[in-house]
Amino acid sequence: MDERKQVTFMDRALRWNAIAALAAAAFISDLPLIIWAWRSDLHLRMTDDLAAVNSAANLAVLIIGVVEMHSNASEIKQVTASSEGSDDADRAEVMRQAKKRLAWMLLWVWACVLLSSALSLNVLWGAIDGHGPAAWLAWYSWICTGLGMTLVLAVWLGKAMNEIAPILDGMSERLDAEEPGAQPTEGTGNDVTLGTN
Repeated sequence: MDERKQVTFMDRALRWNAIAALAAAAFISDLPLIIWAWRSDLHLRMTDDLAAVNSAANLAVLIIGVVEMHSNASEIKQVTASSEGSDDADRAEVMRQAKKRLAWMLLWVWACVLLSSALSLNVLWGAIDGHGPAAWLAWYSWICTGLGMTLVLAVWLGKAMNEIAPILDGMSERLDAEEPGAQPTEGTGNDVTLGTN
């Protein structure tokens, strides 16, 4: 493997590590709030307002999850169909892409199951005459909503990183092509030119 392919592979690995770290940080940032709420006198309890907010947020993330699952399933089908008649190296890359999409799809399935159960329990709680505080349901709904929102953020960040990756690669190639001490070249106005003075 040549040096340029190694750098590109390392850049992608670092991007995915950054995405995973951000998703973990978003989830971990809830932990102090959870500990504070658990240890203080302000215990969570289910209210009509909390049920409405959680239901709306869960439904929004569920819709996003269903769209993402359908998108991933379509991409898996498209990628595997395009690999027919390919050589082994291309087929290995196709399988790697399909496995990555399948992993994201399974993550969305898991999130949608959790969010559906939280939504159903919120509706059931609201339907009970004289419903009580149901602290366990408040906790469960809050955690499910936080996980769903974290997943939405992670997917959005991953897609944003994939969209700007070609731009970053182009900038990297321009920097590699320029010689040290060279003056910046004139562009068309839309080009980004980088150089050292």
